[in-house]
Amino acid sequence: MMELQSSEIREWALAGVVGATRNNGIGISGIAPDIQLMSISTSLANNVLSRHYRGVGINWAWQNGAAIINNSWGASVNEPSINNAIQNAVNQGRNGLGSIVIFSSGNGSSNSIEYPSNNPLTISIGAINRNAIRANFSSFGTGLDVVAPGVSITTTDRQGSFGYNTNLGDIGNFTTLEGTSYAAPQVAGIAALILSINPNLTLQQVRNAIESSAEKVGNYTYTLGSGEQPNLTWNDQMGYGRVSAIGALQAAFPINGPSLVCSTGSYSIQNLPAGRSVTWASSNPSGFSINPSSGHGTRLNNFSGPVTLTVTISGGCTPSVLTRNIWIGTPHITNMRVNNQPVFPSQSVSLCPRNHFLNVTPMGGNAGTATWTVPSGVPHWIGNNTMDFNFPPSMTSIVISTRASNSCGQGANYNFFLTRQNWNCPSSFAVSAYPNPTSEILNIEMIPLSQDVSKDDAPIIESAILLNSDGKEVSKGYREGSKIIFDVSILKKGVYFIHVTVDGELIREQILIE
Repeated sequence: MMELQSSEIREWALAGVVGATRNNGIGISGIAPDIQLMSISTSLANNVLSRHYRGVGINWAWQNGAAIINNSWGASVNEPSINNAIQNAVNQGRNGLGSIVIFSSGNGSSNSIEYPSNNPLTISIGAINRNAIRANFSSFGTGLDVVAPGVSITTTDRQGSFGYNTNLGDIGNFTTLEGTSYAAPQVAGIAALILSINPNLTLQQVRNAIESSAEKVGNYTYTLGSGEQPNLTWNDQMGYGRVSAIGALQAAFPINGPSLVCSTGSYSIQNLPAGRSVTWASSNPSGFSINPSSGHGTRLNNFSGPVTLTVTISGGCTPSVLTRNIWIGTPHITNMRVNNQPVFPSQSVSLCPRNHFLNVTPMGGNAGTATWTVPSGVPHWIGNNTMDFNFPPSMTSIVISTRASNSCGQGANYNFFLTRQNWNCPSSFAVSAYPNPTSEILNIEMIPLSQDVSKDDAPIIESAILLNSDGKEVSKGYREGSKIIFDVSILKKGVYFIHVTVDGELIREQILIE
């Protein structure tokens, strides 16, 4: 059970954001509904005496067991008593583990967060709207740590004249407010969830979990080297990003074990304290079975694909559920595309006899670059998960296969089924490079695709260049009638590439010189 301090006259609404009790969908539920709350209210007047009592309130909180101290208030003057109290809390709170001190960044819409939120010992919270854009009132800038929703926040309200909504009966149980004041307690609730599993984590461990798991939302540029954690990317509008409750829990209690399982793998929870029990489950028990108590898993039925591990941690105030995605077995091929158009593995695609290209994306277990199997007689060039080829006019259909591999082995073949299209093609001719392989002469010529087309109608080859594997031109061709001829007898043996331009279109083909 966690305790929390909230120093403001709005403590009723703020406490609801943190810990309103579950009510089966009626009204609201707090981020951490099973925690213990304490309210320490001091005057909001900005005089020396009230500033002193704010420091007294922070000291009283950690001295009386508050693990998390939420502060939805600011001051215009840097007050030593407040700074000392914050330092006491983070150094001495929770028997030296450090109380987590949270402050809202302020509602001044300025590029300088308010005091005491700018104290680096605190966790400074800004507000965003439902579109993941900084709320127009939220202060930002150096020292901002994370953001949370702060617009149209529904929370608990006191009934009658003591609340925001007066004389509304049961409706008066709830109210809708906005401000960084209501973003901050959401982060306090996330910290409480973390400490409810393991109250022995240090302040820095809790802070790291919250900040490292923050989501990089909005159309903002996040850069390294800013804020208190230079290993994380940061933005002056968003800090380290939007807080994620599940992300922070997964960061605080990572699931240890392999990301890729070829046959068996064992999993455990890091930072799990004594007295907690865990129950494991697999999203595909017929493909990957995991022992519910030991966390030892086994690949079944030669299954390959993604699996989500779910672990339920029990023994605290309330069960907590964490997940992790892993890959089982060999990789898959995804994102199959012909000329940048998506296709299915079993789909037949009609293509004109000319140059085309294929693309794929290997997925699963750090899959390597795809390998390709191409029928004999199909000119082609293989790149990084892509392949250019010329559909031969002499063939009616071809099948090009591709597969990927990881440390578990090679995955299944994925096939491109390609058939020759003889209608509505932009040309009745195709570029022919022959002989290929060659050792002396290479001919480049336009050839008709059917007997009904006269060779005299062939388009003119505008240019043809022969390149080595480094992309450097290595031979000058000369024209002889409608052909361009290259003397390759002086070139080294190996793979070369011919680039031919016809009617403004570049056609590429791989050439083997023997």
